[in-house]
Amino acid sequence: MFLDFASTNSINNIWIETVVNCNSKQLFGNPGSYHKYGFNALEMMEQSTKNILNTVFKSNDTANLYDICYNSGSTESINQFIYAVSNIPKTLIIYENIAHKAVLNSIKRYFPNDYFELDFGLHLDDNLSNFENTLQNIDKNKYDKFVLVLTSVNNETGGIWNHKLIEKLNRIICDYKDSYFFNSNHYLTVFLDHTQGFTKYNEFLDLVDAFCFSAHKIGGMKGFGGLIYKKSLKDTLKEYPLIVGGYDIRGGTKDPISVKALDNLIKYKYNNSDTYFNIVTNLRKKIIDKINEIASKYNIPVSFNEYSSLFNGQSPYIINASFIGIEGESLMSCLMDDCISTGSACNSSELKASHVILGMGRSKINANCAFRISLSEEINEYELDTFLNERFEPAIKFLSRMRTRHEGEK
Repeated sequence: MFLDFASTNSINNIWIETVVNCNSKQLFGNPGSYHKYGFNALEMMEQSTKNILNTVFKSNDTANLYDICYNSGSTESINQFIYAVSNIPKTLIIYENIAHKAVLNSIKRYFPNDYFELDFGLHLDDNLSNFENTLQNIDKNKYDKFVLVLTSVNNETGGIWNHKLIEKLNRIICDYKDSYFFNSNHYLTVFLDHTQGFTKYNEFLDLVDAFCFSAHKIGGMKGFGGLIYKKSLKDTLKEYPLIVGGYDIRGGTKDPISVKALDNLIKYKYNNSDTYFNIVTNLRKKIIDKINEIASKYNIPVSFNEYSSLFNGQSPYIINASFIGIEGESLMSCLMDDCISTGSACNSSELKASHVILGMGRSKINANCAFRISLSEEINEYELDTFLNERFEPAIKFLSRMRTRHEGEK
């Protein structure tokens, strides 16, 4: 059974039908070509882009402030944005220590010195006090621009970010600059890793300047996604492109059919979002109840790796838990025909404790024992019951015996 939907999704029929339909109508032209096929493809792509922005922001006025750079997905978008802003003089970047590796590694490469890491091992208010004190000890002329990189939904734990942090950081930065530009984002640029939240959580997107998405997370093709950015950032992105070769902010041939497929898929997802949310919430409750039942039945301490005090709730789409004493890798090995994970697909092949769980202040034992189940409205409830009762519970029972024997040998 596939329970790793945070890593990817199957291709939705809407995407497939759109591709076939566009191809049959000869809308496959290169939008950069100066002929009928190119013109038709360009027109379709531009209209679909407008549709996507209007769907995402639900306000034409807000949508008109943004544009989309289509690329290979979130990892490229993160690199593209962070590389561009790293070229702005006197810029400090602020980020979470539990961010995706694409964020952490990009900052390490492009901002080797000018960064501040928000540590989730500390209480949020204490951490911001540390940040405020750090700024007050820095020459007020050292930084003129601040870039905040946040994650809408953490890909390992499902924590939904509390957007009030943006307002708090704005106040601290404006105090540092002795500025009257409070809450105007005059100094602060906000980037959102929206990979897991795209089409699910969009209430605060008008507070950010740019965010990324990957189509395969919502039922599109792998290798396609984009960076949605405020038009005021276009000159910076265009001046410092990550991939060169054309006249736009990203070189390469654009894919108008995928843009049209994305347009159709996003409309479908938004129209059914409440229904899907309720389905997944019920599936989540079933799984959590079973985990607690197993923990009680076999006397195994269990920890749900959530950090709600720092977040604005928990996504029902992701469950991260630890049966203490049972390593996540061992559980995966016992469930070889079923697909759960120990964390991000970009890191789960590494036999290392999750930096996210450790970064939340949890113990190394807790991190080593963590496993992630990520959900979709596509899951069949009968198949889920069968998995939980006939394969998941027996695997935990077997591993709990090994755990007891190992503890007895110590």
